[in-house]
Amino acid sequence: DSDLDQQLIETYCAKSIIPLHISSFKLNTSEKSIQNEARNLRFNFFKQLIDDRNFDCVLLGHHANDRIETSLFNFFRGTGLKGVASMSSRSRRYYLRPLLDVFKKDIEIYADQYMVPFRSDHSNYEEKYARNYIRNSILPLISGLFSNFEVRSIITIQNLQADLQLLNAFISSYRKNIFNDEGTYISMDLDSILSFDDPPL
Repeated sequence: DSDLDQQLIETYCAKSIIPLHISSFKLNTSEKSIQNEARNLRFNFFKQLIDDRNFDCVLLGHHANDRIETSLFNFFRGTGLKGVASMSSRSRRYYLRPLLDVFKKDIEIYADQYMVPFRSDHSNYEEKYARNYIRNSILPLISGLFSNFEVRSIITIQNLQADLQLLNAFISSYRKNIFNDEGTYISMDLDSILSFDDPPL
């Protein structure tokens, strides 16, 4: 199936005179999460392209529905604020996600209108993966219960992202007062640490 995906992209890029970079990987089927392994290999390839071609950034295709799915997935895993705030528009310095606030249905409408060919990854429908079960079974149920669920979810995620940025700025400012770089080692001001109240339960 991935060969057909590659063939479609090669044909489209050749027709549209778009430079194309391709790499193939052999996945370790003994890994606990093949999806995570594939993701790591992709990002290693992206980083190699950035270094070799002196690219400023890589644009990723994650959209608003991916953002909602990731937030819910991380909520169930108990990852805290950073996880529930989901994907940010920029990560690892080089990676940008310009479509995070655009819904999948709008992307499909655009593709149909401007005759942009696309294929659906059949593995996205295999519900043995938790993400796929959330996408294909749980989210449609929630959307049926709450009107305008997708838009409201994106607004909530945007608010959580703002909260996370504020919290990180707050922590960064206090870190300067608590940690002292002594050159060969880092010391901490114990009185400053003990001055913090325990979070309420």
